[in-house]
Amino acid sequence: MIGKLFALVRQLRKSGRLSRWIWVFLATVSLAIISQPSLSPSIAQSARITEATIAEIVGQQVLINRRLVGRNEKAKLGERIQTTGARVELKLNTGAIARLGTHSALVLGSQCFQLQQGRVLVNGGSSGCTSSVQSRVRDATYLLERLEENKTHYAVLEGEIELSNPKLPNLAAVSVQEGQEIIIEADGRFNPVQPLSHTTYEEILLGELMKDFSTPLPNLIEIQQTFETLYPDQLFPPYLAQLIVDKSFRCPSNFVATYSPVQTQQDWTTQLSLSRLTSARQGGLLIQLKVVNKPLTRYANAVYQIYALQENRWVPLYTNTGARLINNQNGSLPPMSETIPLEALRLQALGDNVNVENLELKAVVKIRYDLSMDERDLSLEIEETQAYPDIPISNCFPNH
Repeated sequence: MIGKLFALVRQLRKSGRLSRWIWVFLATVSLAIISQPSLSPSIAQSARITEATIAEIVGQQVLINRRLVGRNEKAKLGERIQTTGARVELKLNTGAIARLGTHSALVLGSQCFQLQQGRVLVNGGSSGCTSSVQSRVRDATYLLERLEENKTHYAVLEGEIELSNPKLPNLAAVSVQEGQEIIIEADGRFNPVQPLSHTTYEEILLGELMKDFSTPLPNLIEIQQTFETLYPDQLFPPYLAQLIVDKSFRCPSNFVATYSPVQTQQDWTTQLSLSRLTSARQGGLLIQLKVVNKPLTRYANAVYQIYALQENRWVPLYTNTGARLINNQNGSLPPMSETIPLEALRLQALGDNVNVENLELKAVVKIRYDLSMDERDLSLEIEETQAYPDIPISNCFPNH
């Protein structure tokens, strides 16, 4: 394309139909196009930002241009959003979510929102920038924060972002992928991209930008999957796992399960809950394992299964993919959940035209654990059996 443009300019110049100044202008534009850094093929230009709506406030005092504001108020292009003792969730017109921490401030720009102080957690396809660094985002969840000495920190939990510095055009753009972080110097120079440690990742998940908000991030299940892929020997924070049902459903913070009587096996005291998820178009089953007491373990995991009774025989309909890690600490643990969409049940194993509402189902949780190097591969099974119509309906709801 650029070669054709130069050829056209030369042809017009020779024919005398192009003045010297227009020729200089076109050549300059051509060179400017050539010098622009190319984007990663997978990362598109972020959508233009025009406004941000105050979706939720945790704490007190959120200001727009020094004016105290409340929920559902809007900030327009060029306006400054600031927090003191509050945290705030912003919904951008692009569909992205930005959670601004305490004692933080940002200004809405058309191509990005510029973080001036503090920290912001971004979920979706909008770019967070500073006075010297620009980012381009396809669809990611990342933390942006201003550090001491005017340094900048990006940490990507899920997805990918691309960073550039328009003030240093000779500095190549940098891609930061999920499970990576980068610190940028005050003058805009990039330090090498580093792996995001499990400790740092977990600190973000347990920090002020994830806790106490009434609604979890839309892609929380993708964050969990990324976390478990990056750190296969680590446990995803249970309080976040509790909020996850699947891509179609989520449970509110006041979710209450109906548990079976306490079962005690091999120093494990547990309870099991089986409940139904319903909506106008879809449904599912929710199994919750509550560990009232357990021994100290070196390793422990759980596998969730569903069986149906047919002709006095239990037929397997579902087994989760991969084992779910269980915290090794002794004592009680927060409830652990497994959600099974009805479409995932292998009803064809029972024959044609089987209606799940006519079935008696059994939920089984198989736990395997190691106590020591000498006591390994120990196991136990926890069961709960109910006819489908008698399974209680949960107060979880569709995630749309």
